[in-house]
Amino acid sequence: MIWAALIIAEAAVSLLIARSQGMAMGNTLSLNSRYLCDGCFVVGLMTTGIGLLTWVSTTGFFDMMGYGIQYGVRAFVGLFGGNRKPNGKSFYEYKLEKDEKRGKPQLALMLTGVLFILLSMMFLAMYYNL
Repeated sequence: MIWAALIIAEAAVSLLIARSQGMAMGNTLSLNSRYLCDGCFVVGLMTTGIGLLTWVSTTGFFDMMGYGIQYGVRAFVGLFGGNRKPNGKSFYEYKLEKDEKRGKPQLALMLTGVLFILLSMMFLAMYYNL
């Protein structure tokens, strides 16, 4: 279900980008494939990048940064006393708590982005071969 919704949304945005570039009924197939290549590539690159960041975030890669930011904010706000550690926990305890809450990786966004990059390559080949 999520796959179909993502593909439909990405196709709609790709078509909007292609139309804004100049895709029209009166153009040649070669020229329209160029505009579709642009639209699919932009959408594919953006969704692949967001999908990769989402996947990396499920591995715990950003936990140190989150802890450091919370520690820094508490250090500057709590200059007049108080515990600087986020919620009074060490990084190890913070990491264990995050690991318990972390969900499974969702690869749908990344894979549909790769699909649109492949579609972009197909339209590029059509542009150069027609």
